[in-house]
Amino acid sequence: MTEDEIHKIAAIEQHQWWYRGTREICFALLDPFIAHRPPLDILDVGCGTGGNLLALASYGHARGIDIDPLCVDYCRHKGLDVCPGTLTDLQQPRASLDLLTMFDVLYHVEPHETVGVLRGMADAVRRGGLIAFREPAMHIARGWHDRAVNGRQRFNKPGIAASLRAAGFEPLRITYLNTILFPPIVLVRRLQDLRQPDLAKSDVEDTGEPINSLLLALLRAERALLRVTDLPFGVSLFAIARRT
Repeated sequence: MTEDEIHKIAAIEQHQWWYRGTREICFALLDPFIAHRPPLDILDVGCGTGGNLLALASYGHARGIDIDPLCVDYCRHKGLDVCPGTLTDLQQPRASLDLLTMFDVLYHVEPHETVGVLRGMADAVRRGGLIAFREPAMHIARGWHDRAVNGRQRFNKPGIAASLRAAGFEPLRITYLNTILFPPIVLVRRLQDLRQPDLAKSDVEDTGEPINSLLLALLRAERALLRVTDLPFGVSLFAIARRT
């Protein structure tokens, strides 16, 4: 990411509808698997400017790594335990984690490298420990933003389940997210590509009221729906799996 992108994320990630709403959904999905456990040793990989890491801190000792020094600085100014690291250099002893998380990080990996990266993560997680992550889903939803942030792939449910099993994890729940807004998002992105097929432009921007509250309400409706069922398609995908 560019420095401008990082500054924008830091400014909006606590209130903007997509960041706030998807965070609420992901932690609602994660909570049943960890709510009654003792304090956990947690690593958030690619922690960015720390919005998700702040939420993870309620579950135990949450530490983060990020490849970008500016992200590390943002997190440290918030009092978070963060150091430089990468997807293949977790700065973590073997079998030392109860929970490893990622949020829109794995899609920066080339498809043929996915299982190998997940195997490295499995090495850092204790047997019975968990991995949980949200990633962009469904190739049809790819657009300008993917090119702007160098996204290498989008995921589908069968593919991520197979990759997790090959890496030594047992999938516990995999579901799509951002389903209600999937049709308009895909339509807009296809129209954008028809107009400027090679443009790379980030989607990260603040959203004014009342649109921000309306879109947040739609994601909260999905959160309620996800209490009783998985969603069949969406712009994002969330997965939880256990280290075998």
